[in-house]
Amino acid sequence: MELFKLCDSGQYELDTRFFIHHEGRKAWFSDLIIELLGEPRDQTTDSISVHHANIASSAQKVLESIALHLCCYLKDKTGTDTIYLTGGVALNGSMNGRIANSGLFKKIYIPPAPGDSGAAIGAALLSTEKDIHNRNKIIPSEYLGPDAKFGQTTKVLDEHALAYEVLNDYVRKAAKDLSLGYIVGWFQGREEFGPRALGNRSILADPRSKYMSERVNRLVKERETYRPFGASILDEYRSEFFDLQHESPYMHLVCNVKPRARNLIPAVTHIDGSCRPHTVTKKRNPLFHSLLNEFMALTNIPALLNTSFNGKDEPIVSTPESAISLFISSDIDVLYINNIRITKI
Repeated sequence: MELFKLCDSGQYELDTRFFIHHEGRKAWFSDLIIELLGEPRDQTTDSISVHHANIASSAQKVLESIALHLCCYLKDKTGTDTIYLTGGVALNGSMNGRIANSGLFKKIYIPPAPGDSGAAIGAALLSTEKDIHNRNKIIPSEYLGPDAKFGQTTKVLDEHALAYEVLNDYVRKAAKDLSLGYIVGWFQGREEFGPRALGNRSILADPRSKYMSERVNRLVKERETYRPFGASILDEYRSEFFDLQHESPYMHLVCNVKPRARNLIPAVTHIDGSCRPHTVTKKRNPLFHSLLNEFMALTNIPALLNTSFNGKDEPIVSTPESAISLFISSDIDVLYINNIRITKI
C-alpha cells in the first residue's frame, strides 16, 4: 500500500506527497498520482480499460483492508459484539460484506441512508434524545416519504390516455407478470428513505434468466453493463441462497451467492459470484413480502431482481407523475401504482 500506512493506534496515514486536499485546494491529488497511476480517464470519451479496472479493484481492496484494520482495533479496544457503520463510505456494499462476514461482530447495523442525507435524521434524533419523554425511541419505519392518492394517479393516467385497471388481487397479478418475464415498475405506499429501492419504489424483474439483467440495463437503466443488480429475497430463505450471516434490510451488504443457487438466480449473480441482497420480512414490508411469496408460489424462487425506480441520471421517482413519465419513456412493460395496473396497450 504505497499511498497508505496502517498505524498501531487503529488509524491510518496518507502519504501527503500524493494527496493535497488538506491544503485547501480544489484538487484532491498532486501530479505524483499521475506518475504512479497514469493520466485520468476522460469520462466523456474514454472507455474503461483493464488498467482502469485494475486501479478500481486495488482501491477497493485498500479500502477493505483499512476498514478491517479499524474494526479489529475497535473490537480489541471495546470487546463489543455490535458495530454501527455510517457515513458515505458505509454505502460500499463490498466493504460492509467483508466486515459482516469477518466474524468480528454478531450484529452489524447500517441505517437506510448512512450518507449526508441521513445526517438530518440523526440530528433530529439527537435533539429528541435530550427530551426525557422521547428517549430510546427509534424510527418506526424506513418508509418515510410521500404516498400516492388514487385520484391523483388516475388524473395523470387519463391525461396520457393510458390503459389501466383497478385490481383487488393486484399482488398476485404482479407476481404473474414477473413470472412471464415482464419488467415491472412497482410504486407502492410511502417512499423509502435513502438511496436503495426497498420494495416501494422499485423496478422488478425475474432473476431466473441470465439475460434479464442485460435487458433491464439496456431498456430502462441505461447504465454501465458491469454494474450488477441487487436481489430482494424472503429473509427466511436467505441462508439457502447467500453466504450471509446477518439480515440486510437496506441492501447494504455484498456477499457470495451459494454455488448451487447461482444457476437459479443468474440475473442477480455478479461475474464474481457475488450479490447485494435485500432481505425482506413481513414485519418490515408486508406487501412486498406478499409479492415475493406469490412469485415463489409460481416459480419456486423466493427472490426478485430489484433496482431503484429511476432512469439514467435521475432521482428515484417520488410521485405518480414521475413514475408514469418514466414508464412512458422507457421499456418498462407494466406499472403498478398501488392497486392500479397500467399498460401501454
